[in-house]
Amino acid sequence: LFEQSTESAFAPLVGIDNTGRALIAWEQNAAAGIFAIPIHAVHYSPASGLGTQMDFAGNSVVLAVNGGGTGLLASDVPSIEPSPIFLGISIRASIFLP
Repeated sequence: LFEQSTESAFAPLVGIDNTGRALIAWEQNAAAGIFAIPIHAVHYSPASGLGTQMDFAGNSVVLAVNGGGTGLLASDVPSIEPSPIFLGISIRASIFLP
């Protein structure tokens, strides 16, 4: 167990390379509301276990890891525009190297 928040966690994703190293990502509800839903990610290594959890704003996370261990996380980041009809979406991506 590495996520110990009382908020609901969902949409877990795991990418594993050829040596058993993994990148684990998930979404989690936030008390601040829908536009503050955080994405969490953590590295796992068979030699050293779980790394430090990383957090960033976003939702609808996707994950890819290649055989060499390079991982890519991408998510959309909602932003409120002045117009009542337009909701802007930006895309955030992070690359993780082994």
